[in-house]
Amino acid sequence: MWTIAIFDPFSSPQFLGEALRRRKIRSVAVYTREISPEICAHLYAPQFFDVVLHTQGWAEMEVEKYLKRLATSYVLYGNEFAVPLADRIARVITPQSANDPATSDCRWNKYAMNQCITEHDLPGIRQVMIPAFLSQEDRQAIRNTLKFPLIVKPVQAGGTQGMAKCETMAEIETHLEGIPGEHLALCASQFVVQEFIHGEEYFVDTVSVQGEHQISGVFHNVKHYFSHSNIYQRTEIVDPTDPAWKQCTEYVLKVLDITGFHNGFAHTEVFMTEHGPLLLEINPRISGASGYIQKITRLVYGWSQPDLLADALSCSSPLYRDYTLHSYGIMVYLNNWQENHQLSELKLSLLQGLPSFQETTMLFPLGVLVNPPVNLLQTIAFVLLHHPDRQVVEKDFRQIMAWEKAGMLF
Repeated sequence: MWTIAIFDPFSSPQFLGEALRRRKIRSVAVYTREISPEICAHLYAPQFFDVVLHTQGWAEMEVEKYLKRLATSYVLYGNEFAVPLADRIARVITPQSANDPATSDCRWNKYAMNQCITEHDLPGIRQVMIPAFLSQEDRQAIRNTLKFPLIVKPVQAGGTQGMAKCETMAEIETHLEGIPGEHLALCASQFVVQEFIHGEEYFVDTVSVQGEHQISGVFHNVKHYFSHSNIYQRTEIVDPTDPAWKQCTEYVLKVLDITGFHNGFAHTEVFMTEHGPLLLEINPRISGASGYIQKITRLVYGWSQPDLLADALSCSSPLYRDYTLHSYGIMVYLNNWQENHQLSELKLSLLQGLPSFQETTMLFPLGVLVNPPVNLLQTIAFVLLHHPDRQVVEKDFRQIMAWEKAGMLF
């Protein structure tokens, strides 16, 4: 039996743990950070893993010894912040399948990963790194390199936290002042300012084992700007006959090679522009959103990222995978657009009447007061739609959006 250690498995933890168990892989959840009430409520799910370690305060050598005693054969990132530590420990206990600690920054730092690929002549986004408080030199560097509007975001953050579209230098400074100095899910000491890219957002989910990459799926994110932030509406699977599929996958595989991403799950986001794809960021983990992306690939293709990993580790990966879409799936993001709205029970009867409806997950407790969203973590619920006929899914999506706009869902 394979034993896999996942460092800080906060991304789709239930799906990940259950998927590994389904493939008879023993999972070890290694929690390295303090678990806040916010994380507990949404992302902390130790019950789905076979062994659970809380290593806050442990020396690295203690973690290494414990994982060796468990006969750990593979190490995965479960969260962006886990990369440097996981790389160092993997190099000691599983050197044959470890990423190089010398290039860890390229796999978690949004500035470093873009610098890395441009230094290797792969197209990237123009950018400047800044501290939380701008000096005159910082302002001048921004003016000399970039033109407004600009995107400002932490060098690391989850769920689009700390990101804003800014039209002036004053807006950048106001935005930085409003970000908390300490937050578990974002790095508030350094930020990256990037040119605003006009293009569609795609992502490619992959599994890499000893430098061999397998594609789990290609998806298109549909968003709209609201109050300086990008708000998700839907994520849809992409047909391989769409030119974007080939362009995105070829580009992303080069990104993974350049950044030294030889082992593990990756969820790599790109902007598709008229000149081709540009890296938005590598998320060094399984897809998030409560496993819904994984569920779509399971419904459409019969696999998920953990399934591809299990195949690769057991040397049972087929030489060819068929990505033809014989059905269609999307994930819908439900948002609240009212001020100080008290959440009521999700109107499941409405959703169940849709032909493509599969399941839904409410992300906040009943009765809580919510406002319009400013980031992905304020999504109220996910809905999974899947059907052999794409037109049926599209019609159902439009109906859900009409219900959301009318405030009928919760």
